[in-house]
Amino acid sequence: MQRLTPSGTGLFSTGRTTHTGSLHRASRRHLVPPEVLGVLRRMPWFPQAVARYRFQAFADCLAHSERLQEALIRDLCADQLMALEPAADGPDTLDTRTEEDPGAERIAGLGVHGPLSLTMAHALGPGQGGRLYRDHHGFVVLFTVCYEGRPIAVAMDGNDLQQNEVMDHVRAYTDRHDLACEDLQAAEFRDVQRALPGPLDIAQLCFRLIDLDSLVKASRAKHQATRLLPPTGLASRGAGVPGPGRHANMVRWVANAQLRRPPLPADGEDALFALFRRSPELIERFEWPPASRPGFEE
Repeated sequence: MQRLTPSGTGLFSTGRTTHTGSLHRASRRHLVPPEVLGVLRRMPWFPQAVARYRFQAFADCLAHSERLQEALIRDLCADQLMALEPAADGPDTLDTRTEEDPGAERIAGLGVHGPLSLTMAHALGPGQGGRLYRDHHGFVVLFTVCYEGRPIAVAMDGNDLQQNEVMDHVRAYTDRHDLACEDLQAAEFRDVQRALPGPLDIAQLCFRLIDLDSLVKASRAKHQATRLLPPTGLASRGAGVPGPGRHANMVRWVANAQLRRPPLPADGEDALFALFRRSPELIERFEWPPASRPGFEE
């Protein structure tokens, strides 16, 4: 059976993903730079996070983020970095809960339960796949830090349509080997890493730094403005998206999981904040409608 994949021109094709080098060149998401990656390496969770990172299959962000969340929590519990209390359904059961329309502080507060799966209506920057993933996007919040009174999420996103320098090399690799992004496993990531010019690192793909307050406000505004409209993007094309294309903004957590130690040491937070002060653009911020093209999702 042939599968539908997005082509580099934003149209559908059958078979492997193709790539146009100039696609969204002016609006590509900056990568987490080496200085930030160096700070994140101080996370006790860093090895587990990088080892678990995979690209989502096309249009599979919600299920992908939930699988990644659960796998990370089980790894962290096995390594004594988190604790899992016995649940009513059994000692090893993950007691998952969901809540619609969470606020930024609520999301940050749920971080005591470890990685979260977050679904938001406006979670992709310009040129990062929003022309197809127009109604929602799901990703994992590893943890949050409070910077200048605002919760900043350190997130993992398996977005297969992201555009950046490392992704150029990933797509060149998948084109050469006739693979889709979601086919890449640890061995393939190592192959890509060997071909990357320094200082690029495959681990830069794993992380995003997101201003949760702006994300929540923009996603609430978008959801309210569009919830009664016909589905757009994938859902309007019948591209295998089950049910309604518009999902409520939602957070998912594991209620019986608890942190054993802070995800980032205090000196790591201090170093991260110093980078934020020097380069505020490291933090992704959102607004709805987008200022560049009001009323249109890029």
